[in-house]
Amino acid sequence: MTLYDNFKSSLHKYNACDNLLKDIYGLDPDFEYDAIIVAPSWNPEIIFSAYNPVVRVEKKGPYYCGYTVEFEGKSFGYIQVAAGAANTIDCCLTLGGSKCKKVIFIGAADALKADIKLGDIIMPKYSIAGDGGSLYLYEKIAVENFRKKIYPDKEISQRVIETAKDRARYHDARNKFIPELVLGLT
Repeated sequence: MTLYDNFKSSLHKYNACDNLLKDIYGLDPDFEYDAIIVAPSWNPEIIFSAYNPVVRVEKKGPYYCGYTVEFEGKSFGYIQVAAGAANTIDCCLTLGGSKCKKVIFIGAADALKADIKLGDIIMPKYSIAGDGGSLYLYEKIAVENFRKKIYPDKEISQRVIETAKDRARYHDARNKFIPELVLGLT
């Protein structure tokens, strides 16, 4: 049994939820969204303001909200969560019950360089998982897993860079501590 299967089994054992994505965020787990966007603190009206999107609130909670965002013939699931790695991790675990093929993470990592502007794309060479929130995803919580270097998938990174170069300014981050969970497109 994988770690995710163990997690899911425990949730079903102690919760009445049939599907966490639907029950928590109101998103349809059987719908094939173009992508699901996970955005700590950022709501879709701000992110998509230049595109005149149709935004529907699917379910609202005290520190999170699920939306459907449609524009230019595309449909996105959009999950706004509270800031912090633990909230983002818990949110991403709910995606396991969906047909989601792409995840886009919209976050903030302070200003790494003076020339980085809002909307620029930053691709880390690696991230250091220093949040502590993700340690429970390992079979054993151990000190050697804290501040471990996590490298992005090279093929996915190259796809992001190629896509970004004609649409946005691109920067790579070297040897920076990024205290949030960094997700890539799958």
